[in-house]
Amino acid sequence: MKARGLCWPNPEQILMLEFLFGPNEQAPESFRRWRAGVDLQTLDEASVQLLPLVYQRLLGLELHDPEMSRLRGTYRRTWLQNQLLLQKSLLALDALISADIPVMAVKGLAALRFYDHEVGLRSMMDIDLFVPITAGERAVDTLVGAGFRPSPWCHPDFIKRQLLRRDYSWAFVRDGGEVDLHWHALHRDPSHAVDSAIWQHAELDSIAGRRCLLPSVTDQLLWTCIHGAVWNSIGVMTWVADAAAILRRAPEQIDWERWLELTFTRRLTLTLLDAMSLLRQLLGPSVPEHVLQRLEAQPVTRSEELEYEAFHRPSQLTLEHQSALEYLSWCRNSQLRDLRGVKEPHDLGRVSP
Repeated sequence: MKARGLCWPNPEQILMLEFLFGPNEQAPESFRRWRAGVDLQTLDEASVQLLPLVYQRLLGLELHDPEMSRLRGTYRRTWLQNQLLLQKSLLALDALISADIPVMAVKGLAALRFYDHEVGLRSMMDIDLFVPITAGERAVDTLVGAGFRPSPWCHPDFIKRQLLRRDYSWAFVRDGGEVDLHWHALHRDPSHAVDSAIWQHAELDSIAGRRCLLPSVTDQLLWTCIHGAVWNSIGVMTWVADAAAILRRAPEQIDWERWLELTFTRRLTLTLLDAMSLLRQLLGPSVPEHVLQRLEAQPVTRSEELEYEAFHRPSQLTLEHQSALEYLSWCRNSQLRDLRGVKEPHDLGRVSP
């Protein structure tokens, strides 16, 4: 049941992704077909974000494009923008580390390790940092003390007294730098069950010249797909590129059994089934067949279907969708680690995929 939305690539974008991540022997034909249907000057914003990867791929395959200088320019612009962003935003990471607050670099910042730390290849609008909910108040005070202010503006006390209990993150800005401070990992499941699992398996590594915690490869793959594969106004393909980079660079580090267990116990099956199906189409056996089979065989509930539709077709929400979202939010915020046995409300029937 594919709820097509702007998080899923259109046919032209699929050709672009096949060129970027498909087999080398098929790449020239994929590139020819993609370029025959697009004008780089009017390219959609989601595809523009991947042009630095197109440039790198062309160089690696010794292919040429008449607009090679434009592609090189996108790489250089992304490199410069990211350097400026990191210079200003990493002050937040330094402040949290100096305050002895446990902090994890996540999302785009953590994904740089799968691009060989080439900051010109992965577009970033901010950096994302994850702290334990128990350190949330200290983290807010530390960022404010380092000169960062909440964006959109609200009083830091409001974040500490209200948002820490009902939201999962908030942005902070300073002089062109922007940091998204997370105290829960997943917007779909801001629960202790998910957060504790991610902290338990975190790894100490180097990123942007700092030693800090990063999510395990297993958790980063799940986090990438859950955060990326949702509707938004412009469409985004960076999540596809990040997931593909993880699967190609570190497949042996993915604990698929733990990944599936977290998917099933937290009722995240439908989004991850679609995400893995797309990645299997692009990468072949990098996504194991047994993973797809397990996802396809997993029973899902009516509330899960409605939640899936809500995140992928938000313009078509009904009261039934809202009820399902509230019900699953209540389930995930309970102390239960395994939600598979929780009964559905009487007005939501049980279905299978």
